[in-house]
Amino acid sequence: MAGHSATRDDIASLVRQEILATLRAQGKRAATVADGDELTAMLGLSSADIIALSSRLATRLPNGGSIDLADVRTVADLSRACGRALPGAARASAEMQELEAVRQRARARRGLR
Repeated sequence: MAGHSATRDDIASLVRQEILATLRAQGKRAATVADGDELTAMLGLSSADIIALSSRLATRLPNGGSIDLADVRTVADLSRACGRALPGAARASAEMQELEAVRQRARARRGLR
């Protein structure tokens, strides 16, 4: 993955693969994991497991991005966190925030007229 631009599907697939590898290494049986699966409650991963998992994922992302685990509860949350760690993701997020601010100002102006 480090050699090309990662897509959302690439990241989700990588996250699922790493979770399955972690579960298998712990002797747990899991054929698949779904986006809605909770990492601790449903899959039985500890906080330490999740930190180790995120470290492994970070090394497989382009430029070894840093993964913010705040509010990560599910497989989908972890995939989104990995996506935010990609190069350019912070810039894109800042641009989206700016766009939303422009939209809010436009709505406020329309409301004043």
